[in-house]
Amino acid sequence: MNKDDWMQIAARLTPRHPEDLSDLTGADAPGEAGGWVAPHRPAGARAPAASLWRASGADGAFLGVRVSKPVPAPEQVALKLIAIAAEKSVRPIIFSHLAHSGFEPFGFRVERLGAADAQEIAARERELMAFWDIAILVDVETLADLR
Repeated sequence: MNKDDWMQIAARLTPRHPEDLSDLTGADAPGEAGGWVAPHRPAGARAPAASLWRASGADGAFLGVRVSKPVPAPEQVALKLIAIAAEKSVRPIIFSHLAHSGFEPFGFRVERLGAADAQEIAARERELMAFWDIAILVDVETLADLR
């Protein structure tokens, strides 16, 4: 991805969330009275953004970002990740321990590790690091603290 691609992602960042149409229609359950809830997203999760990723393999290095608990302001961390990615020519790969990391709407690649014990999670992280050729895996809290 080039700097223009990252600028397109940054231009779409917003702390606002779309309204849940089921709540607005007064539907009691998905599908009733025109209401609809995506079955693969938890209730209240934002709709995913259109993917801006291209599978070229020559876009530079990858940076692993571990998300093990909900991020209060994912759009602020996403903006930091975009700045790092554009400046250092790295592509962030989110390693999510959660069903919804909060970074899906911004076009980041999210790898879900699922619920498992600590050994199984560590093995999954090692496998993904080998697959993506990631040398560094940082906790999202570390990025949130960057100024």
